[in-house]
Amino acid sequence: MKESLYSWWRCSAPSWRCWLLGWVGGCITQALCRVLEPAGCQAPDDPLRGYISVAYDVLKNKYWVDELYWSVILNPYIQLSRFLADIIDWRFWHDWFHDRCLWQGITP
Repeated sequence: MKESLYSWWRCSAPSWRCWLLGWVGGCITQALCRVLEPAGCQAPDDPLRGYISVAYDVLKNKYWVDELYWSVILNPYIQLSRFLADIIDWRFWHDWFHDRCLWQGITP
């Protein structure tokens, strides 16, 4: 019996058995959580909320922090990288330097 269970489970790469075991385990965990805590499996309220309520709400809700980060840091960085890749690297270094200076300088 022990050998047959071992041979059934043995696998070198994840297979459908591994997926099935994980899925069943997740379903059982969710069912137990809903039975033991009918209100749901949620974390309790944060104890820092009473001390820093305004800052807590700002940091929790993020108030356009992602949009500000994209507009101030990422978009200029993306534009700079496109400029460096297209203009400096391709048009100047490849088209002008390689094709004109080096190639025309070598060929008679």
